[in-house]
Amino acid sequence: MEDQQKPKPTKQVRIRAGYHATIEIVEHDHVIHTEHKIGPINSFDRLGFEEAFDFLEIERQAQQAELDEDFEQEQKLKQESEKTMLQTAFSYLTSFRN
Repeated sequence: MEDQQKPKPTKQVRIRAGYHATIEIVEHDHVIHTEHKIGPINSFDRLGFEEAFDFLEIERQAQQAELDEDFEQEQKLKQESEKTMLQTAFSYLTSFRN
């Protein structure tokens, strides 16, 4: 049996920052959810800007982990349903042998 590559999640979390910072959940380059996290950011205050980015990166990682976990659960359910479907089909086909 060939090694099958695990499918990759289609949803990604990204950060957009300017005078306000927003966390977006993106699927195939289309924004599907937006959260305004910090604002306004004083872009002239380097320390404040770095702290804001540190906070946003932690938020981004947390949301990405949540999306990845949801994706893994969906994949497990899909595999279980495919396994059940194959077992049912096999049982149905072998029932005609008797």
